[in-house]
Amino acid sequence: MFFSVVLDVNRSLKRFPPGIDEADRPQLQDQLTRLIVRVLVARPGLHYYQGYHDVAITFLLVVGETVGYQIMERLSDTHLRQFMTSNMESTMGLLQLMYPIIRRSSPELHQHMVKAELGTIFALPWLITWFGHVLPNYSDVVRLYDFFLAGPPLMPVYLATAIVLHREKEILNAGTKENFVITYFKCNIFSSFQIVRCLRFTGC
Repeated sequence: MFFSVVLDVNRSLKRFPPGIDEADRPQLQDQLTRLIVRVLVARPGLHYYQGYHDVAITFLLVVGETVGYQIMERLSDTHLRQFMTSNMESTMGLLQLMYPIIRRSSPELHQHMVKAELGTIFALPWLITWFGHVLPNYSDVVRLYDFFLAGPPLMPVYLATAIVLHREKEILNAGTKENFVITYFKCNIFSSFQIVRCLRFTGC
């Protein structure tokens, strides 16, 4: 467990905002490692997952190690708990909630995605990192985290669904080959404008 945490933290340099001095980053990485390990020690029934550090680093940067630990300990028992099981079954179950919503909003898009056998794996990093791994702008990540903290635990699922629905025309025009559509989702980074539009789409 500790080895996995260290590996992920060592890969977290790109998640630091540009304004942070290079000399300060090793210290922040040490703080991030301590924060995560403390949560896992305090909650031995929970399992670390790759992407947990993406959530933790945001709170570390905003509120510091002490308060960041308190937030992550609480979130690990609530919003993030289903990601911290011994397997991915509960997480994949959450992602499957996207399809009934899409079907209700756009039967055509739902049929297209089912025919393409797209599944939900494209949205996995969105959900388990609260979009922290895919958004390039720190300010967008912080804004989203405020939104998720104020909402129910399923809000990241609703936002992921809203993003898919927001891009309906592009997806329908992309063809039905699974690899093409998955590549589209992986390579397109969301802008601040798109996030705002999708947040409005959720009704919030």
